Amino acid sequence: MNMKTKANLYLILITAFWGLTFPISHRVIQYISPSLFVFLRFGLAAMCLLPMVFYYRSDKRVVYAGIILGLLNSGTFLFQTIGLEYIDPARSAFITGMSVLFVPFLLPFFKLGFPKPIDILCGIICLLGLYILTGANMHQLNMGDFITMACALCVAMTISFVQWVTHYIKSYGILNFYQVLFTVPVAGIGAFHHAGWSNVWHPVVLFGLVFCVIFATVMALHIQLKYQQYTTATMVALIFVLEPVFASIYSVLLGDTALRLSLVIGGAVIIFSLALPTLVSKHLS
Repeated sequence: MNMKTKANLYLILITAFWGLTFPISHRVIQYISPSLFVFLRFGLAAMCLLPMVFYYRSDKRVVYAGIILGLLNSGTFLFQTIGLEYIDPARSAFITGMSVLFVPFLLPFFKLGFPKPIDILCGIICLLGLYILTGANMHQLNMGDFITMACALCVAMTISFVQWVTHYIKSYGILNFYQVLFTVPVAGIGAFHHAGWSNVWHPVVLFGLVFCVIFATVMALHIQLKYQQYTTATMVALIFVLEPVFASIYSVLLGDTALRLSLVIGGAVIIFSLALPTLVSKHLS
């Protein structure tokens, strides 16, 4: 197995982790507020990664890169949360998925090459699959759509920045610590103004925190920093659109929703968009 295939499989794995956070978070926020949950998730993740400060030497480049990633992560959460006050989750998921179209056009700004026609085509096909999957109603655009578009841009910039910076910084553990640490302040906005602290020790909340801290944050972000550089930024953007696919599958398995034809068709179209670059490459060779 070559490194590119291995990297893609690892990225699919962490996307599966992130997909599972949807039904888990849905259960957790029955007991504590979303802002408190996000604050605890990143705060505890930063504590788990704190030993990295003592075991690895950090320099200004790592700190600055961590600040940038932390701000981008914060923007993703903040803009998506605010956007959800104006639009429904399906519409939010679809607009956030537009990051798959932004990434190819951000490549030149990070000296990662120029967008190829196949990248744009795969992005359009992937977005079509996401539209079928979510059944997003895109009539009557409002402020929430544009705010969520900012979230999509943050996602695209995060992917592009990680692709660029990991060619120069190899201290993934300490970089992961700083990006999580600098996500905490914005993630904690509102955490101390909502009820729910008394329910933090509820088994459902504890399970949700353990999974989201260890698997969906500490492990997932470390894997992304370590392996994303071995594939392309456009492929990463396509893979990350699998997140709502996994979320829908888990919701069906857990009995939260019924299996819908749109899930099967939309998921198949998204998977096809992932396979298309490889199929085209083999055909041309």
